[in-house]
Amino acid sequence: MLLSSILTTSAIAQCSDAGICSIENQLRDRWRPSIMLTYLYGKSGSNADSTQSGLTFQTLMLSGEAQLFTGTSIWASLPLNHQSGPLGSVTGIGDLIVIVNQKLLSISSAELSVGAGGRFATATVKDNNLPQSYQSGLGSNDLILEADIISRNFNLGIGYQLAGGRSLNEITRLKRGDSFIIRGGYTYRVEHFDLGGELLAIKQIQESTVLNPLSQGSEFVAFNGSDQFQINILLKSRYNFNDSFGLTATVGIPLLKREVNLDGLTRVFSASVGVAVDL
Repeated sequence: MLLSSILTTSAIAQCSDAGICSIENQLRDRWRPSIMLTYLYGKSGSNADSTQSGLTFQTLMLSGEAQLFTGTSIWASLPLNHQSGPLGSVTGIGDLIVIVNQKLLSISSAELSVGAGGRFATATVKDNNLPQSYQSGLGSNDLILEADIISRNFNLGIGYQLAGGRSLNEITRLKRGDSFIIRGGYTYRVEHFDLGGELLAIKQIQESTVLNPLSQGSEFVAFNGSDQFQINILLKSRYNFNDSFGLTATVGIPLLKREVNLDGLTRVFSASVGVAVDL
């Protein structure tokens, strides 16, 4: 799955697509049941709006995959998030992501699969009366669609996230635009190590809208520059102790960075480490 193909938790934190970049590529057989615990760390960097600058993001992510039928699997993740910055900090359960994947075609060592699922607003978005970028979730129920081709060494995928309703955060009442992603990567094995790299291109299709600060809470305006284009590079590794147990590590940086951080998804750097058990 694209999402699964990285769409990594570990992929992660530097990803600014709100979900389609958050599914895991554990450098393994994707159709084998598994469970993974990952710690992620990210920084937002500076921004013209000081309320969106200097944020630090930390996440403890529990995720897993199970086979429903032959060629059909379900992947889910639930994070515990901590965001801190100049205005304060918030800790809480994040948004649940669930994706069902279906293998369509296998040719030689390559396979084509599609996936559908959602990001569900299980997190609160009003903690400590702080802006949306400080909150542990996005405040909307989103539809996620993806398709990808994966071979032994290469992967290529596309994904689309249809943003749901408006967040209940009283400061911004953010409504995000939809997101599109295309990605490609290469992986190879050296003894016990699986090593890989990916490029991710992410485009928000529409500008996000927020409360007009000059209104009385009834007018929404488009936020200039929020329909941004971003390119990320992701480096991944997994050390396999045996066929069932491994340690993972990921580092991600943007080659083309987002300048707006209304939703708290912008990263100038992110990294993760995790423990993966294949059942």
